Formats: sequence, C-alpha cells, structure tokens
Amino acid sequence: MSYPKECFVALAAEKRGAFVLGRLRKYGLNRIPAVSVVTAVATLFAASAGFFAPVRSLAAEPPSGWTAVGLSASGSCAETEATAGAFLVRYRPGADGLLPETVERLEAMSGGKVRAQSPNAASVGSVSFTAPVPAKRVADVLGDDPNVAFAEPACPVRIADGPAAAGDPYFPYQWQLAAVGLPDVWPLVSRKARARVTVAVLDTGVDLSHEDLAAALVPGYDFVANDPVPEDRHGHGTHVAGVVAAVADNAVGVAGAASGVRLMPVKVVDDSGRGNTAALVQGIYWAVDHGADVINLSVGSPYPSLFLEEAIRYAVRHGVVVVAAAGNGSDRYPEGNPGDLGRPPGVPDGKTAGAMVRPVEYPAAYVEAIAVGALDRAPDGTWRPADFSNGGDELDVSAPGVDVLGPDLSFGGISRYAFRSGTSAAAPIASGLAALLLAADSSLLQARDERRVEAVRRRLQETARDVGPPGFDPDTGFGLFDAREAFGRPSLRPEPPADRVEGEVPLRVSVRAYDGSLVENASGAGELEIVGANGETERSVARLPFVVRNGTADVVWDASGVDPGRYLLRARAVDGGWVSGWTDVTVVSGNGMTRRTSVEGGKRVLRVVYSENAAAGRPDEAGERLLDARTLPGEAPADAVEVEFPASWRPAAQVSLRIRTDETEWRFGPGVFPAETEGGKIIWRAERESVAPASVVPDGFVLCSDVWHVFVRVDDSPVVSFGAPAEARVANRYGCGRPERTAAFVRADAEALAPKEGWRWAGGDRASEGKWAFRTETPGRIAVMSYVGSFADIAGHWAREDVEALAARMTVGGTGGGRFEPDRAVTRAEFVAMLVRAFGLSASGETAAGDTRFIDVPSGAWYASAVNAAARAGWIEGYGDGRFGPGDPMTREQMAVVLARAFPAGKADAGGADAKEPIVLRFVDAGDVSDWAHDAVAAVAAAGRLNGYPDGQFRPRQPATRAEAAVVVKRLASERRP
Repeated sequence: MSYPKECFVALAAEKRGAFVLGRLRKYGLNRIPAVSVVTAVATLFAASAGFFAPVRSLAAEPPSGWTAVGLSASGSCAETEATAGAFLVRYRPGADGLLPETVERLEAMSGGKVRAQSPNAASVGSVSFTAPVPAKRVADVLGDDPNVAFAEPACPVRIADGPAAAGDPYFPYQWQLAAVGLPDVWPLVSRKARARVTVAVLDTGVDLSHEDLAAALVPGYDFVANDPVPEDRHGHGTHVAGVVAAVADNAVGVAGAASGVRLMPVKVVDDSGRGNTAALVQGIYWAVDHGADVINLSVGSPYPSLFLEEAIRYAVRHGVVVVAAAGNGSDRYPEGNPGDLGRPPGVPDGKTAGAMVRPVEYPAAYVEAIAVGALDRAPDGTWRPADFSNGGDELDVSAPGVDVLGPDLSFGGISRYAFRSGTSAAAPIASGLAALLLAADSSLLQARDERRVEAVRRRLQETARDVGPPGFDPDTGFGLFDAREAFGRPSLRPEPPADRVEGEVPLRVSVRAYDGSLVENASGAGELEIVGANGETERSVARLPFVVRNGTADVVWDASGVDPGRYLLRARAVDGGWVSGWTDVTVVSGNGMTRRTSVEGGKRVLRVVYSENAAAGRPDEAGERLLDARTLPGEAPADAVEVEFPASWRPAAQVSLRIRTDETEWRFGPGVFPAETEGGKIIWRAERESVAPASVVPDGFVLCSDVWHVFVRVDDSPVVSFGAPAEARVANRYGCGRPERTAAFVRADAEALAPKEGWRWAGGDRASEGKWAFRTETPGRIAVMSYVGSFADIAGHWAREDVEALAARMTVGGTGGGRFEPDRAVTRAEFVAMLVRAFGLSASGETAAGDTRFIDVPSGAWYASAVNAAARAGWIEGYGDGRFGPGDPMTREQMAVVLARAFPAGKADAGGADAKEPIVLRFVDAGDVSDWAHDAVAAVAAAGRLNGYPDGQFRPRQPATRAEAAVVVKRLASERRP
C-alpha cells in the first residue's frame, strides 16, 4: 500500500539523547513498536510549530520534464529520453579538451555558457549546456573537433528509491542489520582494520555535518556543481551513506552496516534527484583513482551506455567492488495483496498492474557489478521480493529493502533519521558487508585486481540463504545474503607457485578463514578445474580431484600439453561445504609454442615463438595458419608484439598465414615473403610508436589509430617490400567520422624523409570489430588518419570536391596560410609530385643516396625524390639540356605527355568505333599542338583523362592550373592504380 502523507514525520536526535515517532498502527505500519499518543501528539505539534521539518519523501516516479537532446543510437537512450544538454566525450591521446572554436560554436548554438569537463586519466570528459540543445547539431560540432574521438549523449539516471516513512534513530529499530546477521560479525573486524577500507557513495551527496556521518568522511567531489563540496540537499545520498557506515557507539542515531570504514561522498545526482550518465561515469573514474575499495551505486538507468560499461570495467580491473541497486520499476503484487506497496513508476492512477517485473537496470545489469535486489519480510517472518524490486538473470543477491532506517538531512542544526524503501536501501547493506570482508582479510585488501572482486562476489553468492526456489532464481538472485555465513564458512584458495608457469605445475589448494588464515583442522574433498580463458568462450582443459588434510591439498597439473595463455584455476568443494575460490595463471610455453613478456626501454614487449611442430600453427580446414599474439585477459596491453615462426610456414599455394594481435591483424598470401632458406625463420614485429601525434601527423589530419611500426625479417635480413600485397586491419581506436575522408597510410622504412613526410595512401574501409581494413605492399609505419582540414580559398570553387578528396589522400597540400591557390599555374614539380603521391610510386632508393637526374633538381629539394622517382619510372624526361625546369609552369600538352607515359591508353588516334577523324583534330586549335605531344594529347583525350574547353579548344600551350591538375589526378585515382 502507499503510505499516507500524515505518516511522514520528523525524527530528531539531540546531543544528549534521542526520541522517535513511530508509524501509527492504524496504517498497518506495525514493525515498529508504537509510542504513546501523548508523545505522538506533542511531537506532531512541535513539527507543525516549526521545531522539526517533515521528512522529505522521495517520489517513486521518475523525474519528469526530461528534455530530449540525446541521439538515437545502439546501446544508448532514445533521443526523446536523453538528458538535456549533456554529452560524454572520449578525447584523443594528448588532447586537453575541446578546441576554443568548438566551444564558441556550441555556445552560439545553445545561447548560453558551455561547461566542458577536462579529460580524466582515461581520456573521458563531458560537455554540458545551460539550455537544451539539438542533439544532432551537437554531435556534428563535436565530430568536427580533431580532439574528439567519439561522443555519446548522456542518459537519465535516477535514484533507486521507494516510499519513505518516519522511524526510530536507535539501533534496536534497525531490523535490517539483524536480519542479515551483521551485528554478529562486527566483533570479528577491528576498527583499525575497518579504517583501511573506503566506500565511495555515488549519489546525491552527503549531509557533511550530520552527527552520524561527519567523522567517517574523507574528501569527495561534486560532479553536478563541479566543486569539491558534495553537499546533499535531497536526502537520498545521506541515507545510503548512513546505511553503509553511520558511526556506531557514539550515543546518537544509528549504526552503519560497516561502521568504521571511510566514506567517500561523490555527488552525481542533483538536488531534485535527477542525474545523467555523464556525471555518473566521471564519478566512477574519480572514485577509483582516489582510493575507493567499494563503490555503492544506488542509482540506475534503463539504458545501457558504452561509457558507463567501460567505467565499471575500469573499476573492477583495479580491484574495486562495485555494488549496484537493481532498480524499482516493478509491480509484483496487485492491489489487495499483502506485498503490494503501491504503483510503480509509469503506471497511472487507478490501474492495477501486478505481476509486472522489469529487468535489472544499468549499471547493475553489467556482469562486473554486484546487482542487489530488495526483499520484504512478511508478518509471518518469511521473505518475498519487494513489490518494486526489479529482477532478471543479472541479479546476484538480495537484501532487506523495505523500511530501512538511516540518516536524513539535518534541519536547524539537528540531525534527523528516516525509514526508506527501495533497492537503493538494499544495496548499501551489501556494500557494508563487502567492506567488512575486505577489511577482515588483509591479503584480499591488498590484491588490487579483479580477483578480490570475485572473491567478495563468491562469498556473497555462495553463502546466501535461499528465500525462493533452491539455487539461483531471477527474483532474488542467489538469495538473501548472510553475514554470519559469509564470515563463518571457510573458502578454498588455489595457490600456484608463480603467476607464470610451464611444464609440470605443482598446485596447492588451501582452506582459508574469513581473515585469510589457514584452517588447519579442515578436511574434505574437492575438485580443481583448469579453464582456458584465451578467447570469448572458456574451455575446460583439466579436472583434478584433491583431498584436503590439515587445511591443504596438493596436486600437479601437466601444462606442457596446452597452448600458452591465461588459465583459470577454480577450486570447489565436493563434500566440505567451503566457498569456491579461483585465481589465474599464465602458461608461457606448451604445444611447441612459447609466450613471454618483458620490458625493454620502458615498453612492454610480448614475444611468441612457434616451433616447427607447434600444434597451434597447423593449418585449419580452410588452409590458414593462425598465429595468435593477443595479450591475455587481465594483462597490461603490449607496446610491441613479436612473432617468430619457421620460414617453412611461409604462405604457399592453398595455404595462407594470419597474425592476430590486440589491435592489428595481418593476412599473408603466397608470394609475400622471400623464398625459404634451410632452417630459416621469419620474425614479424609490430611496435606502437610512442610519439606525439603532432610530430608525425601531417597538418590537417588526426589519428584514428595508433602509429604502428611493422618490421619483417627473414633469416635476419630485413624485408623492405612484400612480393605481393599483405592484407591488414588496424584498430580504429580513437574513432573517426566521415569515412570518405578516412584512410590507412603507410610510410615505408626506406623513405629517407622528415617524420611528417613520406606517408602513402593505402585507402581501405571500415571492417568488423572496430578495425580499418586495407592492403599494403611494404612494412613500415602504419596509421589510420582522417582529414579534418580545408583551404580558405576553395569555398565555392568548381574543383573544391576533387581538391579536398586529394587532400584527404595526402596527394595535394596547401601553399601556406591555409590557401590552395586553385587558379594559379601548377609547376612541373608540383604536378609530378601529385602523381607520385597519388599512385604510391616509390620515392626511395637512389634519391636517398643523393641521386640527381637533372642538373636543376638539387637532392635536398622538397620535390627531388618525386621527380627522380618519376624519371626512373619513365614518366618524365625533362628538357634536352639536362634540365627539368621544376619551377616552370606545366602546360596542358606537357601534362598530356606525362599522363600518356604513366598510364598508356592504347593507340593515340583511336577515337572509338564511330571516329571519322583523329581525336586531336576535333579541337579547333589542333594546329597549336606540338608534334612531340600530338599522340599523347590524342590518347588522353580519347580516354577522357584530359578534356578540352566548352569553346572547342584544347589550349595545349596554356599552363594548367592547380585546380585542373587536381581534377585530372583525382579522375585517374578513381579509375586505376598502376
């Protein structure tokens, strides 16, 4: 049933004592003993006279008035339900925020100030507005900023709160603590140990001066106001924080589930109870980076978010236990049922819903979080899912969530308390137990990785009491968690000799008490399962039975017959009733394959070596050898990956070879590598360049991927070019918009050029798994880049589209000052450089050695390598006196000769089947064509590569403009690559 408003009365605690108003029995609120009518009337009179303020009730309905600014996108909220004026932004490496011009555009669009949160350690920031803005326009503006990798509209987040009621500040009325056995385990954890644990409460903030909380607080942050004062003006966060760790034994108020631990208040929801994923994501990163051991999230959203999921994973990877409320959107019991507590959000007045169970909300629905549902206790003492509590397979455990007593906002300097209902009230009870488990076991507290998170999760799950069907069920998870069992039942702990193993591995399994000590009198049987965890699916490779005597058991695992990689060691009891335990190891060699990591020059290097008889390198049914060189789950990313394999494995007819790393993938077909030599080997290596983008990326471009330096050696001799193109895929790590302006670029090692020069367009297209697919004929430096520049003087120009398309291929550049000068005559050097760049003609070799084919082309000139490469290829000859004339204008007939030599198009005078006369004679100025250019002009005109003017002229001796040259090269690039 819904609680009448007249039940919501104040709870006041004075320094020398406290008193409480209970809920009147006539409303069926009979869990709290009634107080005298005289006391009730007196206190109600005092409240009405202004001595005490009514307890503020938090609406069960979601906040109204959300303004649509979000983008409809897979994995995010719909546009009509996104949070007004907020975006999450992933910045590119080295970027410190939005460009000033981006902020100016956004402010002009919104008509107000824009607040851009600087990127954190994970390169995540946020952008918010003082007024609603069109989401599509915001996305377009952010997409134009080269500092932005990608962005996502913030989705609404609501506190997972239910009805509120008045209550007693004394511990005897905190029925939820005794219901899960918490008081029984408090003596087992010293206050000194508890003080080492910090629980971050991400909510509406905390009443910083509350007498039951102030002594427990450590510095926090307010991501709503963007300041270090997370003051609560709502009450929800204060209640949640107090349920976790209100100060005990201070003669006032209540006791927290884990009194004595530190509380870190992080405000991510505003004073009206509304929030969004932008603040929530920022708050999670901040809490992890500032030392939180447990994060309580009594907030939720029905919408998944890529940024939110990444933030939860970031926390778990750092060993932070994330406890989240399942949400309050359900209506399990119809009106009249004893379990009915009123209408859920979204159900109109007068409608009896009932039997409606909504799914677990986010972030609780993410597998890394511990999802907590709420339970209600019936008058007969049995448990049932709370009317409002969401359910599903994501649910882990449940806790009391109806009429949970905790602190409320102070009023007039007097601290107050209130009963609240919701999964918001259940989650902090679980967070308190998680904090106590960490505090009790110092070895667990020190393990700042996902293993300690899973240890806590297993204790909560496997010691929970069934309150529904036996085992797991989607309504209560594994049941009502039980603090007595969580502390009282020993757990199994697999103990490998080292993190990295090979061959025969001796393994010990020990039985440990809640504090990590050995249970020396433990005996019983169990099984240790070895599970390969090197891909998306797990694979069991061994099951080893063991018998525990005097608290330990020893087994041996022969790892020589498995592939190197990460393996989980899962120990479970057969007849001992212990909590299961797990750890992981890395097998470094086996099945003819060795896998080792090292640190060289500050870079983490992964080396994978395959022997001739390695099982992992055998061709599959499709005739492909797959050499897997990815890092293992939980491992730090590798800065360099090196793969060594026998030269006899080089691709041949019907057999290809694929090398896969975390961020790249390479496929080599027949003819790529030189012929094999006796007993030879091939070494392939990809190394992430640790350079500032500005030092290697040409002006007007941004990186969409890291820069990878790829080396190949055969029998210790470097491979400078492949015998056939290799297929490559590189992770589009930083995201890029406008695919037509994005491409892969390759810079061969043989190029003796400045770092920003020598990049050759390799094209490609988006592929699966967020990678960019392309082909390359050389190893060297590889990167995916996107063109974001432009030229000020081509706006509205007839050749603008072709000029920008070539600029995106690094075929043309500007002339300085952001200009292209489209109508200026193109020089002979400029045109030849365009062709060489457009078609990847090698500009290395003799040029690097100082080759000068023409007396007027000095070796240090910017165009020297291109001119000499074109001369070697027979594209150009120069003047008869040994000069090239690099600064001379390129006439149209000279251009025709170069094009005809570089791209032969058949017989010059062929004009097609209907031709009545040679093509060249169709031009009214045909007589002006030089004899040496006659055939070339006819050939390129017939092929449509160089056309005449509307007046019928070809104008052979007129200098071509830079715009005309760009159009010709673009036309050829679309037609073919030599």
